[in-house]
Amino acid sequence: MAWQNPPEVGAWYMDHQGRTFEVVASDEQDETVEIQYMDGNVEELDLETWAEFRKERVEPPEDWVASMDMDPNLEGWNHLHGDPVQQALDTLEHQE
Repeated sequence: MAWQNPPEVGAWYMDHQGRTFEVVASDEQDETVEIQYMDGNVEELDLETWAEFRKERVEPPEDWVASMDMDPNLEGWNHLHGDPVQQALDTLEHQE
């Protein structure tokens, strides 16, 4: 099944109940999406549920790191959220 409205790992959304969550993983082969809510709860959705899930894309909350007990110095941080230095360099490169 093709992805419609594909999830973007690292993107933030708000569901119809006002809960904010981040897409932390997606697997096209298994047709699953893993999301983490601000309270730390993790949920895995199948492709059909993701497609029907009422959500809207939002900016990351200001306090999202603290609420998920995440430390940007931990290994794996850059894999999920990107290397901020490299992102800045990429932005500058695209502006030229």
